[in-house]
Amino acid sequence: MGARAEGATLREVRLEVVNRKGKRMGSSRAFKLRTRTRTPRVKVRRKLRPGPYRLKASGVTAEGNRVTVSRRMRVKRSRRR
Repeated sequence: MGARAEGATLREVRLEVVNRKGKRMGSSRAFKLRTRTRTPRVKVRRKLRPGPYRLKASGVTAEGNRVTVSRRMRVKRSRRR
């Protein structure tokens, strides 16, 4: 899942992964999100178990307004051979 800014740069962007109960499972460092930013990394405390999670992002626009967005994601079970 990639992140991209629509038109303008966002400052102080932070990403965090939250489980179904609302517990924070991992987060990223603050970074700048530009229109051509590569996929950011979120450091998790331990390997995520299969199931639903929520990815929350917040940042500051060039005008100084704080923006937040949240998306659902699902971790599928790994296939071992």
